[in-house]
Amino acid sequence: MSIDLDARRIALSSPEGPPVRGDVSTDLTPGFYTLRVDRDREEWVFAAGEVKVGLRFHVALEGAGPFELDYPPSLPLVAQHGFQRAGVDSFTSAKGRVVRAVSDRQYADAFAILDLLGEVDLYDLLDELWLDEPGVVNELLLTFEKVLATKQFEMFRLLRALENFAVDKKKLYVDAFDRCFVHPTSFSRDKEREKLGKTNTKLVFTYALTPARAVIIYADDIYDSQEKSDDRPQYGEGGLLYPRFCTAATTPRIHAEKKRKLVEIESQNLEFIKTAFSAVDKVVSMVVVASGLMLRTLPEIAAAGRSPRPISDAVEQQPGQWLRDLEGGLNMPDEAAAYQSRVCHADQGWGYYRNGVQFDGYERGTLLDAKFYPDGSGMSRSLASNSYRAGNRALEQAARQLKAAGNIPIQWRVAGEIAARQLQTLFRVNKVPITVVFVP
Repeated sequence: MSIDLDARRIALSSPEGPPVRGDVSTDLTPGFYTLRVDRDREEWVFAAGEVKVGLRFHVALEGAGPFELDYPPSLPLVAQHGFQRAGVDSFTSAKGRVVRAVSDRQYADAFAILDLLGEVDLYDLLDELWLDEPGVVNELLLTFEKVLATKQFEMFRLLRALENFAVDKKKLYVDAFDRCFVHPTSFSRDKEREKLGKTNTKLVFTYALTPARAVIIYADDIYDSQEKSDDRPQYGEGGLLYPRFCTAATTPRIHAEKKRKLVEIESQNLEFIKTAFSAVDKVVSMVVVASGLMLRTLPEIAAAGRSPRPISDAVEQQPGQWLRDLEGGLNMPDEAAAYQSRVCHADQGWGYYRNGVQFDGYERGTLLDAKFYPDGSGMSRSLASNSYRAGNRALEQAARQLKAAGNIPIQWRVAGEIAARQLQTLFRVNKVPITVVFVP
């Protein structure tokens, strides 16, 4: 949950679609809060000691009653300054700067403006851009991959926001793929998967979207069950929408393609498959692994109409799971990827997942997240200047991670001394229970 105190706007994040937005009337001051929702009494209950008795907090959402929605038991809330009435930080100014940056082909500058906006301000701004300047939104999508390779923004958050306005949700559903290929590494052994009773057959599904992308799904994670599901698809890897399970009922095209590809594997040699796959390698730089499906496979397999596969005690006792996250292309600059791998002691292309949220590592009972904010970088300068936008971004990231972590400690490892010091102060003032350490 995110509040722009100046605009008196609120956004409630949802894994199924865009944030639910609305208006808020409150006496809250900027900071980080934890609350729960008492739907029966229609009350917002803040954690003990966080606010004074009688504090004003009234929410009016667009298209829904606030107490009609489902909420987790504990809900992080970030109250922050946002758009000002006038000046460089006004709504009109921010919108104009994005339009000018795109007109001047300074796309990284446009993404930098959007990247520092909280959820409610981001969607409110894109809402107006889509109404008045739809070409700007489309051009940002066209240049997404280029900027992704050079700048360390929360690009997949921005991709989801842009596509919310510019792309029909039906095209984002994982079953709406364009082509399918067998990944050449399907023929190599994966001892870890073998221990779990799984095969290594990987299918690569490509999508007619801009930016181009492909997702890898293990054949074992596509089930024969015809049982219908009432669960709504949720956003996952590559900005696509996924069902809880890929089955003959939820993803009929993927299921049928799996059957065809398994027959092809029996009749075609490896060189033929490599040649076919090379077409994907040349045109799609964003190839991600559907890790969310893998996470749901082991503990909940019975719900998909299959018997459980064996799983080791060591894996069961882990609070999360290491999964390959990125097969090819870039999701951050090379320097940032190398730093993340070094300070979190993880191979590049792997992520540690806990309740659907990716961290960069897990050591000695602590979830790790690497922040490549060296002295002199854009984020370091923003934090050093006490930019409330940079602080808001950090607080919103912290809120998402704390929600996923539960009672497990979190540590941020920061590349720059200045950024580390500023984040330590920010979290201390706002009572955010995340440890920040400087790791050059």
